[in-house]
Amino acid sequence: MARLIKTENQWVIRDEWCEDDITDQCEQIGEELTLEETRKVLEIIVKSHDAEIGINWNSINSAIDDVVGARK
Repeated sequence: MARLIKTENQWVIRDEWCEDDITDQCEQIGEELTLEETRKVLEIIVKSHDAEIGINWNSINSAIDDVVGARK
């Protein structure tokens, strides 16, 4: 996911995650989310982001669990 990108002044590392990543992971763990729920997962990930840990499948799964759990 991480890519090295040359900007106007410097090189940067960019690590991008998108709705498709969340949808694909949901398929892997047997969950199904609406588009709104998928976007909520992305919001949770951003709000709880820890630069020492980064964004990983554990943080994504945790956010999915939060959204699924909120349905109940």
